[in-house]
Amino acid sequence: MSTISHLILCGPTRTATTSLYRQLSQDELFNPSRVKELDYFLPAMQGPLSGTPQTYLENFVRPGTNTISLEASPLYFGCGKPVAEAIAKTLGENVGIVMTLRNPYERLISTIFHIMTKRNIHEQTDPAVLARTAIDSGLTIPKSKSELNAAIVRESSYRPVLEEWLQVFPADRIRIVFYDHLTDPERFRDVASSIYGFVGREHGLAADELRHENQTRLVKNSGLHKTALAINNRLEPILNRVPGLRTMLRDVYYAFNERRSKGEQSELAINAELRSELTSVLDERNRGLGQLLRGLGATDLPAWADR
Repeated sequence: MSTISHLILCGPTRTATTSLYRQLSQDELFNPSRVKELDYFLPAMQGPLSGTPQTYLENFVRPGTNTISLEASPLYFGCGKPVAEAIAKTLGENVGIVMTLRNPYERLISTIFHIMTKRNIHEQTDPAVLARTAIDSGLTIPKSKSELNAAIVRESSYRPVLEEWLQVFPADRIRIVFYDHLTDPERFRDVASSIYGFVGREHGLAADELRHENQTRLVKNSGLHKTALAINNRLEPILNRVPGLRTMLRDVYYAFNERRSKGEQSELAINAELRSELTSVLDERNRGLGQLLRGLGATDLPAWADR
């Protein structure tokens, strides 16, 4: 296996991918992207992407250094084969893919909640309509950003989407980690050690547990939140270099504008029949997932994955 020069945390969404990116970015072994969700390869949904390793590395903090480029773009996973092919074509054999898998139903509910409170904050989004549209879309690969919301059930359909990635990358280029272990303080260092072993380097993180970032939080004033997001997007390359300042500003902002949530499950108006259908669809699509994950070298599978 050739040396890994590029590490991509490809999601799926709502699996602490951003948190893992922040943590790994603290180690000088890694050269993080200037923004946390680079999405460089996302345009491959619409057609062939032209790019070179050199143009790709222009998006990173320390281009030209002998480090491993680090990107976290959780939308990549659900986009499947077109994005995987674009990554392989641009970066060749020197890329490693990390996928963080979470209970597929819990991940789906968290994503719907996130869409309502962050992605579509200025629109009236009916969670039941969103879920129904996503079910009816089947396993259709999204071809534009406007179709990403309709792909959220596909994104939790781990087995068929993983099989698409495996049509492009050999098993030794994909590392599976589990959200359950990543967010467990007693298991985090094991997950980190697995990733360092994957890239063939010594464990270099000082932290013993994951600092959870990018949590879905309700806000009191959506107009203020829109302004805050615009400012954050503009200043993100600077704030990424001063994580303490970023954390302080975020905490101050939410002290003024956070609305306490009753929890993702209770906030969503999805009836029991539709919830049951979602569970049934995901159970069917993920049948045989455990065997596939073991073939990728995953061990100590959570109960939901061992099917």
